[in-house]
Formats: sequence, structure tokens, C-alpha cells
Amino acid sequence: MELLSSLRHPNLVLYLGASRKPPNVSIIMEFVPNVSLDSLLYKSTIRITDSLRYNNHVGIAKGLAYLHSQVS
Repeated sequence: MELLSSLRHPNLVLYLGASRKPPNVSIIMEFVPNVSLDSLLYKSTIRITDSLRYNNHVGIAKGLAYLHSQVS
């Protein structure tokens, strides 16, 4: 939780808090409306442009690169 609370990047969902009291152990994250990214990119019947798909993949890569830079 300490690590999650220190992460700030436009391509990451923001950690807001957590509950460690059973039976409600949970992580509270920023609300992201609509469908999941996985559903949008790979399972959706909605046609998205190659440009949007590319931009989403670049955003994912930037988020992952940031995570890797913080956890070394």
C-alpha cells in the first residue's frame, strides 16, 4: 500500500486507499467509467481505429515503463 500510494502517472489508475479489516479487505482505486481497457482492445464489438489502438498501447507501455522505473 505504501508503494501504491507513492505512484503518480497519467497512464496509471490512481490508488486512493485501502481497507485491511476482514472480511472487507480491499484496495480503493480511481473510478474509470465505461468498459475495461482489455474489453475495449480485445473483446469489444465496437470498432476502434488503428490509431486509437496504437495510442492505447503506447500509453500502456509508458505506464509500465514508469512502474519499472519506480520499483528498481
